[in-house]
Amino acid sequence: MLSIIIPTLNEEKCLPLLLEEIKRQRFGEGEEGKPSSSAPLSSSESSAYEIIIADAGSTDKTVEIAKSFGCKIARGGMVAKGRNEGAKIAKGDIFLFTDADNIYLPDNFLNNLLEEFERRKLDIASFPIYPRESFFDKIAYGIYNNWVWLVQRFSAYATNSVLVRKDTHQKIGGFDEEIKLAEDHFYAKRGKKLGKFGFIKTAPVITSARRLKKDGSLKTYLKYLAAGIYMLFFGPIKKDIFDYRVGAANEVGDEGQTPKEANLIDNRVGAANEVGDEGQTPKEANLIDNRVGAANEVGDEGQTPKEANFIDNRVGAANEVGDEGQTPKEANFIDNRVGAANEAGDKDKLEKK
Repeated sequence: MLSIIIPTLNEEKCLPLLLEEIKRQRFGEGEEGKPSSSAPLSSSESSAYEIIIADAGSTDKTVEIAKSFGCKIARGGMVAKGRNEGAKIAKGDIFLFTDADNIYLPDNFLNNLLEEFERRKLDIASFPIYPRESFFDKIAYGIYNNWVWLVQRFSAYATNSVLVRKDTHQKIGGFDEEIKLAEDHFYAKRGKKLGKFGFIKTAPVITSARRLKKDGSLKTYLKYLAAGIYMLFFGPIKKDIFDYRVGAANEVGDEGQTPKEANLIDNRVGAANEVGDEGQTPKEANLIDNRVGAANEVGDEGQTPKEANFIDNRVGAANEVGDEGQTPKEANFIDNRVGAANEAGDKDKLEKK
């Protein structure tokens, strides 16, 4: 079985395009190794693969869309963590890690990819990716794709997507979750040391150019080049030195976050999961974390979520007594005074003062 693992965070626009592309694939072979038909996958053929969505707490319809396509849902995080969490529940013996913004797959892509993977007896592989934008961007990606093909015997590169055997993934130890940029390149290089790497020349997968639009093509390519040079001399990038915007984090409503800010979002969701409600959805976890955060602002950092909500409600009540402009500390003070006055039965006296 093939396990297709997709990390997501608010991908309601791109994810359904990718899932539709997967759904229409010919997957399964007839006689002499040829595809059995040109029709989209039937329900019986689809048992040859599974789709796992590793979601980092989407607040849009990402999870709802994934469920409508019959996808399995895993709790994700940043990209590396999402891929690892998806792999933990995968049943396939081959994993295809791919990004949610890959919006077009060539006809018979999965069948051709796996056929070549098995024919060459590969353990880990990458394949051509091209952006859906300008001629300049296609030239730049073309240079990269041809470079990877030329040096595949000596080095390994992967970006956006990688195909790997389950046992090789386990030997690698999964994606390094401490790496801030190019964790897929580092993963491929480690995989090559443990098995056979290859670049499979399929018809290209088309990916969204949203990062190129946001940051500018030239700036993005120079950043990739600088990152490659850094890794050559210093190893994996585990510091926020390239101000790389993580695509998944960009979808939470603040497209300008740095990796540090994006990681903070993920850590807050993770922290919320640890306060005692391990069974909640990412959305529920984020809600708990927000409540704890609000409570921390009034000066009590050690409370449980229940205590935090109590304090937060008291601040809200205080704001309603007529002093909406106060800080949380002032509001809490007023609330305590009003409470004390109410207990004495003398609220009017306090108001006159």
